[in-house]
Amino acid sequence: MVYLALSGGLVLALTLLVSGVAKARQPHTTVAALVALRLHSFVPVRWVARLLPWVELTLAGVLLLASGTLALVGAAATLALMLAFWLVVARALALGATEPCQCFGDLSSAPLSWRTLVRNTFLVACAAAALYGAVTYRGGVLALLPHLLA
Repeated sequence: MVYLALSGGLVLALTLLVSGVAKARQPHTTVAALVALRLHSFVPVRWVARLLPWVELTLAGVLLLASGTLALVGAAATLALMLAFWLVVARALALGATEPCQCFGDLSSAPLSWRTLVRNTFLVACAAAALYGAVTYRGGVLALLPHLLA
């Protein structure tokens, strides 16, 4: 199971790193995406667009480097974020939205589709695996490496 926790955490950390950097470079695409996903009535889009990249980058770092309680809290927060992303995409699809989600800033311009939801389901599973690793081995990706040799 250590392989599953390690791979899930690594995939998720890299995904959050790419996503966070892309969103930080061009926050206006995140604002547009939040409006296209019909969230502007529920959240302050400008604040979310400014904070989300830094949340993603912080969680990527925690998933990679943290140990102990910080790894556990970070993995749980990452799972909560991935579930929130899943719900946002599912809701947008149910409402008939097909605009690009800009999930990776300007790197993702494909229209929102069920493939997006499948990808997000995979990311939720990776987050669950990372949380399992944090609970079981009390650490993030780097803390799991010695357990591969055991």
